[in-house]
Amino acid sequence: GAEATGTAFVAFTTERAKYDCLVEHNPSLITRALELLRPKAKRYHGVRLQIVVAPEPSDVWWENLEITRCSVALRAAFTFACTAALIVSSAVA
Repeated sequence: GAEATGTAFVAFTTERAKYDCLVEHNPSLITRALELLRPKAKRYHGVRLQIVVAPEPSDVWWENLEITRCSVALRAAFTFACTAALIVSSAVA
């Protein structure tokens, strides 16, 4: 079976409902700082929720949703290390 990606897309029936959701789940910086002190910040199964406006469906690379943030970070670090090694080796030669 398919594994969960940790990403969900929600459709609202009105722009107002979308706006209300974004306001409720994206509080100001001060409010977010105070939420760190609260033991029951907005979470789902212990994971903090991150609510953002979704891109247009044609802009989503659906096959990339299964790639974890950790995997992306490791790939970026590997690419950086290879690039740095190439630059250093070309400077020495």
